[in-house]
Amino acid sequence: MHADYADVIRRHLAIPPVDGPDKVATLDEAVRRLTAPRQTIYLGAAHGRPNALVRELVRQWWGRRPSWTIGCTGFGSPWTALVLGGLVERLVTTFIGEGYPYPVPRPSSAARCSTAGSPCRTGRC
Repeated sequence: MHADYADVIRRHLAIPPVDGPDKVATLDEAVRRLTAPRQTIYLGAAHGRPNALVRELVRQWWGRRPSWTIGCTGFGSPWTALVLGGLVERLVTTFIGEGYPYPVPRPSSAARCSTAGSPCRTGRC
């Protein structure tokens, strides 16, 4: 590599000895500090669901009606507490149900969403 390029890369990509305040937080602190009403929250899901995050959201926001929009690839237990607790205004997902031991719809969640004013097939709860 040419010395001039190496110098430019070193100066622009160097990590400073102190890169601002420490951003490490417990889950409790992070949810308290970073969540607010009317937010859109994407709950990543694949082989590992963020169940601890969902449970902490439910613990801190139960009974407060934050009117969140929740986005996720699949919505199942224990996430149904978000809907049953009235925390979700809109749910954007491709599947509501249980994936284990085989994919099946979760009628109680779907019924709850459709009674909130908009049928689940529209993605609005």
